[in-house]
Amino acid sequence: MKAQLEITKLKSDFRSYCTWDPTKPSPTIITFLRYFFLIPEFRTVVYYRIGYLSLLISWLFRPQKCCYLNARIIGGGLHIQHGFASIVSARSIGKNFHVHQLVTVGWTSKGCPVIGDDVRVNAGAIVIGGITIGNDVEIGAGAVVTKDIPDHSMVVGVPAKIIKRRKSISDMWE
Repeated sequence: MKAQLEITKLKSDFRSYCTWDPTKPSPTIITFLRYFFLIPEFRTVVYYRIGYLSLLISWLFRPQKCCYLNARIIGGGLHIQHGFASIVSARSIGKNFHVHQLVTVGWTSKGCPVIGDDVRVNAGAIVIGGITIGNDVEIGAGAVVTKDIPDHSMVVGVPAKIIKRRKSISDMWE
């Protein structure tokens, strides 16, 4: 049952990459293989989803450690874009999580973050501590987040401050 759930999440992750691709390819096995061989971030997502099975096939396709993932639960739609040197260690991560390069999501003595659905963490951002990041949150490049962020918020700066809000994910940022 758990394996089937991870395959469902991997399909969602794959659709996220297809949506991101400017050519908007159909999600076929050929596209999947192309992404697997050519996009190290996608390969990292695949290895994360298949767990211990990755040890059996990693001797064929050396995994590139572009992003370290450590969370008990990561929802479908995970997208690592230019994930070089990113560390994502959270208690749980919701669906449609999008992370860029040089991002740190991690522990302090107060615990580790819980991240909601539809969250985007841009380049160089730091999210640390036993905090909660709500649903539909955009964390700006270089922001340092050490406090809870409510739903439908955009934050930037050091320390991070809310600069924009919206009522739902379908609304424009105010």
